[in-house]
Amino acid sequence: AIGFDANGDIDTSSIISFCGLNNGFISRWYDQSGNSHDLVQNTAADRPLIWDGSSIQTLNGKAAVVFSGGDHLPAATSFDINPNVNELVTSFVGSIDDVSADRIACSQWNSGTANQVMEIIYKQPTDKIRWQHRYDNGTLATADSATITTGDQYIVVGRTINGTHEVLVDNTNTSGTAVSNTPNNQSGAFAIGARSTGLNKPFDGKIQEVVIWSRATALDDYDDISDLIN
Repeated sequence: AIGFDANGDIDTSSIISFCGLNNGFISRWYDQSGNSHDLVQNTAADRPLIWDGSSIQTLNGKAAVVFSGGDHLPAATSFDINPNVNELVTSFVGSIDDVSADRIACSQWNSGTANQVMEIIYKQPTDKIRWQHRYDNGTLATADSATITTGDQYIVVGRTINGTHEVLVDNTNTSGTAVSNTPNNQSGAFAIGARSTGLNKPFDGKIQEVVIWSRATALDDYDDISDLIN
């Protein structure tokens, strides 16, 4: 397992030492919450790249994992990402490099509306990042960012709480559908790099962080992620 260095960054020296001149791929993305909800990819061809045999993949000078339109990391077991029921914050840091189709960064979106919880998704042809969440009355709540630029790094925070649904992208807040019902919370499949069920709309770009909180303090969470990345 590759951990972190003394500064709290991913231990790139260990990656280089382990991989040598071979490409290095991510087979397991470890859950840092202590709940052991690791993401595991057992199929070698579907693992995202972090080392190309000569250099660590980076975005704005920090290590990044490259998803190339088919790579994805599913959770090893189903779990409930929204145990507090009424509120949820999900953050994604990365870039979208291929904008020819919808691209899902992270997802807990399973068969049937009752089992659809949330996604962060790049929407084509609008060139916007969308935070979407399903409510217990079947309503789909969405909030779309301003137009993005291909290849640029974005810090995205999606926030849902009763009556409020919003997305912050690089600290610009966009409010979406206001819904007074309760956000869905279901134990189900979760994935980074594609929709959790069916694995369609695969991500094409770089991902540096995916963080989930079962509380709704979007601005504070954005500041914490921004400070760590920058």
